[in-house]
Amino acid sequence: MTTDVHFEDEARSNLLEGARILYEAVKTTLGPKGRNVVVARDNEPPMVTHDGVTVAKCVNPKDERVRPGAELIKAAANKMNDDVGDGTTTVTVLTYHLMKEAKALIDKGANPMQLSSEIEEALVGVIEYLAQLKEPANDIETLTKIASLSAADETLGRLIAETVYKVGHAGTISVEYSSKLETEAEHGEGFHISSGYASPHMATDENRGVAQYDKPAIVVVNKHIGTFMEILPLLTKIDEAGIKEAVIIANDFGEDALSNMVLNSTRGTFKTLAVRAPWFEERQRSIMEDIAIATGATLLSDDTISLAIADMEQVGRADKVIATYNKTTMLGCSGDTKGRIAQLKEQLKTADGADKAHLDIRIAAIAGQVATIRVGGRTENEIEERKFRVDDAVAAARAAMDSGILPGGATALYRAPVEGDSQGAFILSAALKQPFKQLMANSNIDIKEAESKLTDDQWQGLNVRTGESVNLKEAGIIDPHKVTEQALTTAVSLGVIGMTAGALIVESK
Repeated sequence: MTTDVHFEDEARSNLLEGARILYEAVKTTLGPKGRNVVVARDNEPPMVTHDGVTVAKCVNPKDERVRPGAELIKAAANKMNDDVGDGTTTVTVLTYHLMKEAKALIDKGANPMQLSSEIEEALVGVIEYLAQLKEPANDIETLTKIASLSAADETLGRLIAETVYKVGHAGTISVEYSSKLETEAEHGEGFHISSGYASPHMATDENRGVAQYDKPAIVVVNKHIGTFMEILPLLTKIDEAGIKEAVIIANDFGEDALSNMVLNSTRGTFKTLAVRAPWFEERQRSIMEDIAIATGATLLSDDTISLAIADMEQVGRADKVIATYNKTTMLGCSGDTKGRIAQLKEQLKTADGADKAHLDIRIAAIAGQVATIRVGGRTENEIEERKFRVDDAVAAARAAMDSGILPGGATALYRAPVEGDSQGAFILSAALKQPFKQLMANSNIDIKEAESKLTDDQWQGLNVRTGESVNLKEAGIIDPHKVTEQALTTAVSLGVIGMTAGALIVESK
């Protein structure tokens, strides 16, 4: 492979141009009056979406010299989507403008590393301001306002809020496609763990990075599965029993085991989902024992029943397993968990510190409330676009329940005071104004007119649907504190790092 190396101003210019291309595509989706984006796809109907991270994933500049700049903002959007599931357009706007303002000052002779340090210093005060400004969001009405704003639909917002409220902090919500016209929610009990699939190639929905397996066999193995031959005898028995899907939960997987599982799944001969067990050593074994009990399986290990001699009696079942890269949920498990929950609660009485926290997590996992929202519609495009909105709204409502709410309409960042008179403080202050300005632009509201309507009241702002000055909380124009804070810290982390680069190396074609 040969490479082209670009230095200093040329490197920063190429990075910024790539970031600009992606920013221009994503910024149009911001706010309730944001536009849809139509994405052409090979051998499939075009996709219509209002989801910022989905748009970002589809942007791939032709010029390899500017592509890293787009990838940098993609990383910011993807991190937001992975961490809190919302705020991807906001982080894109912030990241691009931080890069743009930083480059302008670097071109005039500013020291890149000094700018980075100054921005980090100025960020501390903004984070403290947001923490002081937030208010709790633990009632259905507030959650409904959050979800309705994110989903751009009051009926969907109410359904989502009721679902989030019912499952609580420890519960799990999955969003699926439905063949019906209506969007419905179904509640039940399931088991969820904080680790996901071992290979992204096992995802059944590549656009959302989700793997869904229906009525699979569950195999729980307390060891490293290095080769495919180690698991093949048991998979063969499962196949002969008429079960065509299996979920293997193990300490880890070797390349041979994973590649063969992926190959068989791709060919459609036998679908296998490999999941790495969370935690380490004794705690890992304890959670694997919980999983085995919940699913009706037997924990396989060298000191009990080995994988080599296991048969169908050691295999558990679940109605459905849904996994992402960092989370796995098992619905309709066949095991009886009442005894295990009672045992863990008894241990909790005498536990303290880290042991108590660990037991709390295990109890929440094994007794967790689980809900499924099935998104319906008249056409495939309508269902797909609505599902993106529901995904975002669920994430927004859960983030609000976890960490509270802030004034919406991009006003919390717009009003945030930035202390100091350094160049880094100037960069941060300018970037914080941009989401509000973009929201006004997308709503066809003159920015000077909008700014003139803002008062010193932190909860006063504009309803962009009507152009009127309102109390943002009463109007339901509110943002989760967690989403806003994460958007800001992610943008600072990735945006400034990108513009402090002194060289850019790209593959030469």
